Amino acid sequence: MNSRMRQLIVVLCSACALAAHADGVRPQRIASLGLCTDQVLLMLVERERIATVNHQAANPAVSYMVHAVQGIPLNQGTAEEIIPLQPDLVISTAFASPDSVRMLRALGYRVELMPLPTSVAGIRDMLLQAGEWFGETEKARALIARMDSTIAEAQARNRDKPARNAIIYSPNGFTIGSGTLEHDVLLKAGYRNLAAEMGISHFQQISLETLALARPERILIDNYAYNQNSLAYSYVNHPVVKHMIPAENRMYVPTQLRDCAGPQVADEIAWLADHR
Repeated sequence: MNSRMRQLIVVLCSACALAAHADGVRPQRIASLGLCTDQVLLMLVERERIATVNHQAANPAVSYMVHAVQGIPLNQGTAEEIIPLQPDLVISTAFASPDSVRMLRALGYRVELMPLPTSVAGIRDMLLQAGEWFGETEKARALIARMDSTIAEAQARNRDKPARNAIIYSPNGFTIGSGTLEHDVLLKAGYRNLAAEMGISHFQQISLETLALARPERILIDNYAYNQNSLAYSYVNHPVVKHMIPAENRMYVPTQLRDCAGPQVADEIAWLADHR
């Protein structure tokens, strides 16, 4: 491609981006580059206004919104796939397709990055922001109301159960402590997060010995992995884990509920509370 053609593309794309910013005009061709933005987009926007979503949105092992994807073009998160669709809004996160984000912005496309919430309150803020971008503020508020209602109902029906201590254990022996959405979810489901009580914040690898000494009443195991024959995956199925924690106290939270920060965490909280 010669330099004159590149300049023409930049001019044309800049014009598209400016048009997308026009006051009162809802974006009509929205592209999402990653699973977590896919799911919020599919919850808030009718399919006619969705230009493309990431291919993981159609993966039933990880996608909460797989039922809503049929007929929508899928992408691998590359700018080359997005440009021919001429979207008037591209959404992503800081960790999904950063090179594509840089290229699309350089070409003048409007790209918005959704935050990565570390609490249920942060999810509410994220949904309101997305609602503004999509021109769907009322839908966002309604979604928040449903999320809050699901959480409140789960807490009410499990109010008489005793609190349990719990720890999250993931491939490669990682646990999750304070300052995270997972920590907030555990608290709202009526658990004590042993990792946080051990002084762990965010994500940290722990040994099997540390896990055994913590003596959790419940262990939340991430049992989904792209390569189940990997060394990383062997951690969660280690004989020590199976011997230490009875089968009924090893909790395999559905990956679709916990893979992304979104309204589906209300269902995760309900699932955890009901299994407490």
